Amino acid sequence: MSDMSDGQHTLSFCARPSPQGDIPGHAFVVFAHKPPKEQRKVLAVGFTTSSGVAQAALSYKGWLTKAGGYLGEERYTSINEQCLVVDVDKKVFDNAYALVNPFASVPGLQQLRWTAAYTLAQNDCMTFISDVARKVNPLKVPIRGETELPLPYLRRLIDAN
Repeated sequence: MSDMSDGQHTLSFCARPSPQGDIPGHAFVVFAHKPPKEQRKVLAVGFTTSSGVAQAALSYKGWLTKAGGYLGEERYTSINEQCLVVDVDKKVFDNAYALVNPFASVPGLQQLRWTAAYTLAQNDCMTFISDVARKVNPLKVPIRGETELPLPYLRRLIDAN
């Protein structure tokens, strides 16, 4: 699916366990572009919250509270990280990246950070990777279970494709 005239474009849908064993882990997307005869450019992004663990947990389906959420660059890797790596063409890559930086083409607003309400099981890291995956036709994107965690969901995404 990759048009190599502008180099190689890949999207990696990833999940990792938590660095502490008491929270569910995290899912994120890695955007990689290798222009011809240049170094690969990589950006890993996930939708997360700056609220504490308790407020994030209480945000489940938005019943008790909503936490502040933002798209942030990933800073942690794990030996147990799993990814589905997909070669895509530039158009698909750009459409997927528009979810990360919807202000990229608006002069003066390129540096704005995308923020939204964070609610577990409704608008969280798994929602983000599913939204990006839906931009990649013909990926099959499974519907997530209400209490499904990032690593098992990613495993189902991998198995479906």
